[in-house]
Amino acid sequence: MYSWEFNLIALSNSALVKVETTTEEKMYSIINGLYELFINVNSERQKLEFGVLQKTPDLYNSIKGLINQQSELSPTLNKLVDYFRNLNENEYFYFIPEMNGSKLNSEMMRWVNACLISLHDNKNVDKVHEELRDYWNIREVYSLETFGKHREVIGEPNKQIRICRFCKKGIIDGVTFKTKAHAISEALGNKDLILCEECDQCNNKFGKTIEPDIISFLSLYRTMFGVKGKGGEKDFKGKLFHVTRTGSGLNVKINGKPESEPGTMPYRLRFQADTKLVSQNIYKALCKYFLSVVKTSELIFFQKTIDWINGDVDLDFLPVIAELMYNNPSMSTPILRTYIRTDSDETLPYAVGEFHFTAYMYVFIVPLCSNDTKKFINGEEYMRFWSFFKTYHEMGEWKYRDFSAKEPKDFGISLKFVENDGHKN
Repeated sequence: MYSWEFNLIALSNSALVKVETTTEEKMYSIINGLYELFINVNSERQKLEFGVLQKTPDLYNSIKGLINQQSELSPTLNKLVDYFRNLNENEYFYFIPEMNGSKLNSEMMRWVNACLISLHDNKNVDKVHEELRDYWNIREVYSLETFGKHREVIGEPNKQIRICRFCKKGIIDGVTFKTKAHAISEALGNKDLILCEECDQCNNKFGKTIEPDIISFLSLYRTMFGVKGKGGEKDFKGKLFHVTRTGSGLNVKINGKPESEPGTMPYRLRFQADTKLVSQNIYKALCKYFLSVVKTSELIFFQKTIDWINGDVDLDFLPVIAELMYNNPSMSTPILRTYIRTDSDETLPYAVGEFHFTAYMYVFIVPLCSNDTKKFINGEEYMRFWSFFKTYHEMGEWKYRDFSAKEPKDFGISLKFVENDGHKN
């Protein structure tokens, strides 16, 4: 059985239609018929262009004609007639098909609804359409999946036959699988993403090597936003300071001299941690999270990456990580989005991760993938990647941080408090 899904989205009604056929030929016949109705083909650019559509008498008659011809191929197509019968005359809608295995997500829905509301209110939607086109351009090249919003157990459930992703060993080789392994560190608030394919030995090793660095790196934000990790909320302590989250905000005890005199604006505080961090371990941890959630079949392309995470391969330089602070953070648990390239354009990285934690987003390239011919560590190669992911450009002011350092270094965070609408923040 062959299956394919598409979404029909309007302000008055939305529907997810799943088409099933017995042969691939029948499926292609249905897809081609729907594309002829709903999608423009740009022959010069050799690509499909998705845009807003409008229910008109001509379109409705064309839909009924298509269903009369092809409903025997898949009876679920009859839902189309019901959907458009109930749609208001001249109402705007979007046809969004499944592409490269990627399904509609909340971010895409936000853009689509913004377009429809703008059209309904007779406003200019060019900007929203531009964002929508940028998003589709990415989806034509990358398969996108999101992890962390729902509970998910990843990998082989049978302990007797499972193989650890990071050491390639199973029970027959002497490793054990007694401990619940979290795909993203539990200390960062992850309770829902569980990885079966991580042995106790690797779990213990990573808990002593790379994961403490990323946890320390994010500890202030963990405290500020009340993230509940293993054992609940945690204070943030360091040299000469102690930060505690209270019901009304943060309680900061300082035993040293601040960077600015109290009462002056802007008021600066420097939180100096009492431990040193290895920057490259933070990058390794992000990549370890990525490789914990991707399909097992993808791991063959990341054997050198896994060796690097394990400390068996040395890297002096890494691509920069793009960092963004949100204006209105709302995430209480970490979210990870994975982008896997599905075409042969080797000027783009094969694997890109997008890690969300409290008020911050980190976008990183997974290094050492066998499907990459470039390292993306020089400006030209990295800018080719960043210019393609245009959806990031309007989100805010990005910082590009180098996490290549392999030696432990002092770590601290500076906060600046400014006047805002008559209040100090």
